[in-house]
Amino acid sequence: MTKIIIVRYVCLTFFGKIIELLILNRIEPNLITCANQFGFKRKHGTDMCVFTRKEIIRYYINHGSVKYVTFLDAFQAYDPVNHTVLLRKLLSAGVPMYLLRLIAFWYCNQFYHVRWDNALSVGFTVSYGVRQGGLLSHLFL
Repeated sequence: MTKIIIVRYVCLTFFGKIIELLILNRIEPNLITCANQFGFKRKHGTDMCVFTRKEIIRYYINHGSVKYVTFLDAFQAYDPVNHTVLLRKLLSAGVPMYLLRLIAFWYCNQFYHVRWDNALSVGFTVSYGVRQGGLLSHLFL
């Protein structure tokens, strides 16, 4: 069976992570999330989410109510993010223009190649999706 592998040449190197960390520290105050979001948030973890879920279930059990639980797997949530829409939302959130230009450059200059067996395609760019493994990506979902 042949595997198709997408190769990213603008990868997240050590220096790329440092740049993303600097950007993250500057834009995070502009991007306020819901109080009920636990993942990818400073000083929040899955333990708080599990505790909250247990307390809600316990409350409804004690009050004799019917309980339904739904789980969401956001594995492919990184793929449908449109770069143009993302940049507009960051602008409306008050992200400074110099950081917006840097993020736009960061995302518009990603080149991908498809490797199929030993063949490598010509490079191409994409206008959707955030960098999986990037320090900024969770904020852009």
